[in-house]
Amino acid sequence: MDRIYISGKIGGMTISDAVREKFKRAEETLGRHFNPEFCRFINPASEAFQEAMDVAFQWRQIPKNLPDILLYDLQWLRTCDGIYMLEDWKESDGANLELDYARSTGMRILWQDEEDAKVFCDDPERYEDVWVPIE
Repeated sequence: MDRIYISGKIGGMTISDAVREKFKRAEETLGRHFNPEFCRFINPASEAFQEAMDVAFQWRQIPKNLPDILLYDLQWLRTCDGIYMLEDWKESDGANLELDYARSTGMRILWQDEEDAKVFCDDPERYEDVWVPIE
C-alpha cells in the first residue's frame, strides 16, 4: 500500500490531546508494519492535517462545520489505497462513513480490533492479514 488513512472517533470540532495521542500511536504502529519510506499515513487528528484543513476552509471562505469537515476527510481518503479502522470506529458517524466509502471502492481495510478483523475479513482464517493491533 502507498497511503493508509487512519479512521476512528475524533469527537467533534475540537480535538483533545488524548485523541491526538491515540491517532499518533496508530500512526507509529503502522510505521512498524509498513515501511514509512514507501507508505504514507494520513492522520486526520494531527496538527499538520488540521492546519491544512484550516487553510483550505479559509481559501474557500466557508466556516468549518461538520458536514464540510467530513467531505474534506473523504477527499483525503479517496487518495489512499488503504484504511486503518481504530477500535472505536463504531462510535463515530464520520468513521462509519469513511468505512462505507472504503468498502464501496474496494479499498484494503485494516483493523485495530481483533474481533472486527475476524468479522469483516473476507477469509476469517486469514484475519491476521488485516489485524494490526496497537502495540
